[in-house]
Amino acid sequence: AAAGVGGPSGEALDKYLIPIIPEVQMRAMYAANPITGPPKFVAVRPKLLEPNTEGQRFEVLFYPVPDQAYTLDYRYNRIWVKLSTTNKYPAGAAYHGELILQSCLRMVEQRIKGKRGPHHELFLEMLGASQQIDAKHKAVTRRSAWPVKEYDPNTDALLAGKADGPPGSSIESIRRDVGIYLGFPANPDEWSYDQEGMVDTISQSGIDQFHMPPIIPELKSEMHVWSFMLPIATLTTVADTEDYDAPSDFDGIQGDMTYQSSNEGYGSVPVVGEEQIRRLKQHNPIQTGKPQLACTFADIDTDPGYQQNVYKIRLYPKPDAEYVLEYKYRILADTFGGRGYTQSVALGVPVHRLTILASCFYIAETQIKLIVDGPMKRLFFERLKASISHDSTLHRPEYLGYNGDNSGAGTPWRDFNRATTVLVGGIQY
Repeated sequence: AAAGVGGPSGEALDKYLIPIIPEVQMRAMYAANPITGPPKFVAVRPKLLEPNTEGQRFEVLFYPVPDQAYTLDYRYNRIWVKLSTTNKYPAGAAYHGELILQSCLRMVEQRIKGKRGPHHELFLEMLGASQQIDAKHKAVTRRSAWPVKEYDPNTDALLAGKADGPPGSSIESIRRDVGIYLGFPANPDEWSYDQEGMVDTISQSGIDQFHMPPIIPELKSEMHVWSFMLPIATLTTVADTEDYDAPSDFDGIQGDMTYQSSNEGYGSVPVVGEEQIRRLKQHNPIQTGKPQLACTFADIDTDPGYQQNVYKIRLYPKPDAEYVLEYKYRILADTFGGRGYTQSVALGVPVHRLTILASCFYIAETQIKLIVDGPMKRLFFERLKASISHDSTLHRPEYLGYNGDNSGAGTPWRDFNRATTVLVGGIQY
């Protein structure tokens, strides 16, 4: 029976381990989805006895069915053939010859003399010594090899690739640490296909949980929105066009839209409900002019091969010329696309790397280890509070609005004290 199986190797394929699964499970997988491709799983089953064949024979099954030739490496337990004129030496005789001799004499005592004698005791003593020798020969000092970094032989610089970004900030480093927490080898190249799938699932869920963190009542009454997930985008209008595509990673507008240039107008373009703009269009459906209101709405994705949320931005009234609007929007991060990565560095690292890892460990603790209220949950919420505090303090505004008593006179912000004014009862504010 196979004890371990290697992975398919080729220029276009990564090497990985192929786990051995029960044959009945593989038959169920074939029945549900009979596909072809690089082997991901293997099963071993006995073959029917053949005429003139000595001993049982086995065969291996792969899933999916291999679509081309692959070279596989594996280690197996060997059934040794009988000693003969061509096979003169028993396996292990070089190190365990005395043990083999005592084993033979022990059989003589039991089968010829019908009792246990001194050779039985000697055999047990020799067996313990031989087991120690064998364990020493196959023992390893480390459970797994740490991933080897690749350097340019000419410049000694670390080659770019999966380790893009500051040290420890790549998706690969997060996956590696999640794998270590789950008890997998430190080198992802030693993982099996299903271990990779488990690590990817935990990592994606942990990163998603960090990007959309749970509400912490003692800090705020609503979900915290990270500052690094609020980029500023521009929208250039086209005359007689009211609907515009939002960015592909769009998850909603934060605040109001504004005009980029004072030549196009002052003030802001508030974001209102889509129903409100529809009601305004009922009264004057052909009105055009400078946009005064905006809304967002979900659209149907017409691409049948990739399903995702698609959003549009609608302006009212319908623009009568070209205007450039700016707005801040929330990012919908997609770290893992299918089995690959849509980005090499997770949003929020390296500053919040420990919080992201704690989030991943918390997911693994509840979903894999089935621990409801464990230490990783407490660690995650402690780290989350620290990250929210850091993010809120770092981006806290210094200018808080209109300064009525002019206490900021002489400061660089003096010119902005009355950037927006109103006239009430003849008094300008």
